[in-house]
Formats: sequence, C-alpha cells, structure tokens
Amino acid sequence: ARQAVVAAVLSLGCALQTARAAEAQSPWGAGTLTQARIVLAQDGLSPAGTVQGAIEIVLPPGARTYWAFPGPNGFEPAIATAGSVNLGRFDVSWPTPRPFATSQAPGFESAGYRDGVTLPFEGAAADRTRPVALALEIDIGVCDDLCVPDFVALDLVISAGSGMRSVHAERIAMVRAGLPASSAIAGLRIVEIVRRSPG
Repeated sequence: ARQAVVAAVLSLGCALQTARAAEAQSPWGAGTLTQARIVLAQDGLSPAGTVQGAIEIVLPPGARTYWAFPGPNGFEPAIATAGSVNLGRFDVSWPTPRPFATSQAPGFESAGYRDGVTLPFEGAAADRTRPVALALEIDIGVCDDLCVPDFVALDLVISAGSGMRSVHAERIAMVRAGLPASSAIAGLRIVEIVRRSPG
C-alpha cells in the first residue's frame, strides 16, 4: 500500500511539473487588430535568475507590422517594461524583416513582417531570489490598405523554475537560430570611411 501511495505522489508530482512547464506563458492580450502573448523556454527563472522567452504577435491574415528600424516612412514599434517588478535586464531580438510597400507612401518600401512575428528575448531578475513580474506595453503599426497604430498590454509572473523545458522551447530555439548575425559574428569590420562631396 505504501508503494502505491509513493507511486501516486510521484505521478502527481510529475503531472504538476508537466502542467507547470506547459503553462510557461501569459494569457493572450488583444489590441484593436493585434493579439500577443509571452511564452517562456523553461518553466521559470534559472538558478542565476535569468529567463529566455519570446513575444508572439499575431496579426489579421495578410496584415503587416514594422521592424524595429522601419525606415523614414514606417511606424517604429516600442516595447516598454516600466511597469515590471524586479526586472534587471530585458533584451529583445528582431528576426530578419522583409520589405513591403504601403499605399500611404507610394514608391517607398518599409521593413517588417506579414501575418505576425515572434520576438525572442532574454531577461534577468534584479534580485534572483524573488519572482519577476514582467509587464509589457507594446505599440506597433498594423498595415493593410492603411497603416494604423495598435497597443497590447501583457503581464506574466515568472518564479523560480525547475529547469524543465516548456512546450515553447523548441520553437523559441528555432527563432533564435534564425536571427540575423551581428557584424562581429559575420566577421565584418569597418576598414575605411570616406566622405565624398556632392557632385
């Protein structure tokens, strides 16, 4: 009987761990046109107080949104973390964008993403012994026939984890693997700068 009880407790513990790993995400937040959520690669903070995850942004079919550096005619996105608690560091990466034109700026192209984008991030707690209350305010432009601003608020409390990979881990790793390389990684360097006069 005791073995059966121990087995049941272990089974329950495994089930709770699996559920916790599967829930490494925020609820979906909704703007006027946009849906977004936070997903984590593991079930919580690492022993060092760090976390990897991503912001999933979903747009209406065929709609586009802008890259971090959209050009002179684009809507520059902004991700604010000011409402977060115990957040020491938060770094977002942007996948390689694609050019697109809008009816608002005929003849010009901006850089961005169609149908949505997943933005991987790395964060760290200011105090690794305490949970992080991650609060994001996302301002983006959404383009179809016209471009309009949209806003989504997201929040997720991230406590110490067990190190278990979440159901989102593989997808986040794939997005990170496809990020554009920095100039240092690519082996590029500036060898000469020349200023030329017009004409």
